[in-house]
Amino acid sequence: MNDLMHEDSRDSLGFAELIYGVIFNPGATFARVSRENHLFNGFVIFLSVTLLGSVVSFLGARDFSDLPPELAGAFTEAGPFIGVLAIVLAFISWFIQAGVLQVFAELLGGRGRALQVLTVLALAGIPKAFAVPFQVLGFFFAGSMVSTFLGAAVSLSVIIWSIVLMVTGLKEVHGLSAGRAAAVLALPLGTLGLALLIIAASLAGFVIPFINSI
Repeated sequence: MNDLMHEDSRDSLGFAELIYGVIFNPGATFARVSRENHLFNGFVIFLSVTLLGSVVSFLGARDFSDLPPELAGAFTEAGPFIGVLAIVLAFISWFIQAGVLQVFAELLGGRGRALQVLTVLALAGIPKAFAVPFQVLGFFFAGSMVSTFLGAAVSLSVIIWSIVLMVTGLKEVHGLSAGRAAAVLALPLGTLGLALLIIAASLAGFVIPFINSI
């Protein structure tokens, strides 16, 4: 694995080295991603993490004892279809996010390709796999203070870790500064928030006069 530090010693990173590098040396790993095509490995990692998360979520929602028998049976039978739909939506979201980030990265002077951004997003999802053991553990201690606190702490840690990986990846593949790479992530959220605010204000401007006229 130390070969990761010597980029000229190998033609391309292997699958295991890619995962190892993202966890322990993301800067050097994403620098390699900026020069090499690892989209297939990224696809496999994204699919694996998504499948794992879907299975764990399904197992965690198997308790339908509070529902009428008819509804409980319907939800149980629909479980596999819901899981497949969740995976399909995850892939659609993956492509949409990559496209949005690519646009903002280019607006800020980025020079990378959309395929590299897809790879970055896939690799940045690796931390989600580390949350799975804690999710499973939470099934056995559901409702306890320790389980709730631990679940929140793990979720927050995974989110922060994934954001750091995305910023690092965008920085390397697009040749941006850390600040601009962070802005690539922040600007879409800010734009979405502003759009929602405008929509809410427009609806309020329409609804409030209507209510007052009643």
